[in-house]
Amino acid sequence: MECKSCNSKAVVSKIDFGKQPPSNRYQVTYDADQESHSLELGICNSCGLLQLIDPMPIEMVRSRFSWIRYNEPEFHLDDLVEKLVRLPGIDTKSKIAGLTYKDESTLDRIEKKGFKNIGHAPNFEKRSGEDQFDGLETIQQIITEGNEQSLDADLLIVRHVLEHAHDMRKFLTRITKQVKTDGYLIFEIPDSSKFLAKNNYSFMWEEHIVYFTEHTLRYFFENQGHKVIHIYRYEAPLEDSLVAVIAIHDNIVTVDNEVDITDEIAAVDTFSNNFDATKRVHLDFFKANTEAGKKIAVFGAGHLAVKYINLFGLQEYISYVIDDSKDKEDLFMPGSSIQIKGSSFLSETDICILVLNPESQVKVMGLKKDMIKDGGKFYSAFDNKLISI
Repeated sequence: MECKSCNSKAVVSKIDFGKQPPSNRYQVTYDADQESHSLELGICNSCGLLQLIDPMPIEMVRSRFSWIRYNEPEFHLDDLVEKLVRLPGIDTKSKIAGLTYKDESTLDRIEKKGFKNIGHAPNFEKRSGEDQFDGLETIQQIITEGNEQSLDADLLIVRHVLEHAHDMRKFLTRITKQVKTDGYLIFEIPDSSKFLAKNNYSFMWEEHIVYFTEHTLRYFFENQGHKVIHIYRYEAPLEDSLVAVIAIHDNIVTVDNEVDITDEIAAVDTFSNNFDATKRVHLDFFKANTEAGKKIAVFGAGHLAVKYINLFGLQEYISYVIDDSKDKEDLFMPGSSIQIKGSSFLSETDICILVLNPESQVKVMGLKKDMIKDGGKFYSAFDNKLISI
């Protein structure tokens, strides 16, 4: 397979999770037909980039529900904005733009600092006959395949889209044309290092085509001839955010073809080798508690929970999935057909497994800890010892 970063035919398979449904394909009925596609992770033995082998087709990934939106962490945006507005050549007259709805909160922060020439995210068209805006899988496709109209931006912010691109090199070329020749591109992406090191397999997702480390992110941009002037790391418990600042006017650079990818190879080998043992830890926990008469629920009906349940084969031990989204209530989880219920069902729950990002987990514990059944306990799915919290 050809690498999506360096173009070499050096991608080898490391772990195959088998066929999986789209994580956004909630079932309206218990017995609804399920589409599925292979979920297989490989690594490039030339540049070290982790990537999906044979990604799920865009049409299959595309959501059937108008209410689905993915939120990104924002704890770091105040600090990031302080850095961006101080870049050389950027002042209050500069045109600063965002690519998608994920950039709106960053633009709002910049506007509050006196920047008035703000280019808000483009209004991608609704799908014909549907009250639904395009998702990231479609936005990246639209950009890659070709709108040549330039935003003529001095600084363009692209948060959490690059990892969704099926053709990253072409996507980057198109994005570069949206910026003035003396401008900047700002890419934010999730770093894969922590979930690999902690064996958090739920972070595998058909919508993320590639899985960067700081090393492979820098190599990708430089291999395409772009100068990376900063990579900022913002640490989080489960998944750090990396922000790359690309100076368009400093192109073109030459990269060393001898790339040290020892750490990347070792990390994914360990991740692959530990899957069966990690799955067994979770299966044994669920089986033992079910046999002891405990009623188990999962809290959170997002893509992390979909993968957690399906990859570890936990569906027969889970009574229901709890989520406070009214849009999801009474639907059934993709792949497992477990019904989604509101948090009132905590009163019937002996064990509740939280499959949430840390910010949401703290909120749930603050608001819901007294709702669980007397003697019931909360656990985090992302501690493979499953210690109660």
